[in-house]
Amino acid sequence: MNNIVCHAQVKGAPPDIAEVRQSLRSFTRPQKTVSVKYVVSKVAEFYGIDEDSIYEKTRRREVVRPRQVIMYLLREDFSVSYPTIALSLGGATTPPSFTRVKK
Repeated sequence: MNNIVCHAQVKGAPPDIAEVRQSLRSFTRPQKTVSVKYVVSKVAEFYGIDEDSIYEKTRRREVVRPRQVIMYLLREDFSVSYPTIALSLGGATTPPSFTRVKK
């Protein structure tokens, strides 16, 4: 907002709607876009497990925690829907596991 006011004072005239829109566009945050595969690869690398194990239907401890971290990151940081997350992770996630993500 200060940018618009300052620009108007320098110009000596009130800004028109096109200038205001342009100024507001330049200050909006860019959307975060990332693929599910990228998040899986980074989390698997961090936890030192194979990426393919994330997609398996298993409840092994070394896989469950990274999978929950992936679900949390996709949901909270990138606003991916729960059904999309479930489909992306091979259907290995169930509604109870989404409850754990919320906690």
